Amino acid sequence: MSISDTTEKMDIVCPQARGN
Repeated sequence: MSISDTTEKMDIVCPQARGN
């Protein structure tokens, strides 16, 4: 699992996980 893949999944659960 890549970091990008994890971030994408987290973005679905918590959009602000990206820091945007």
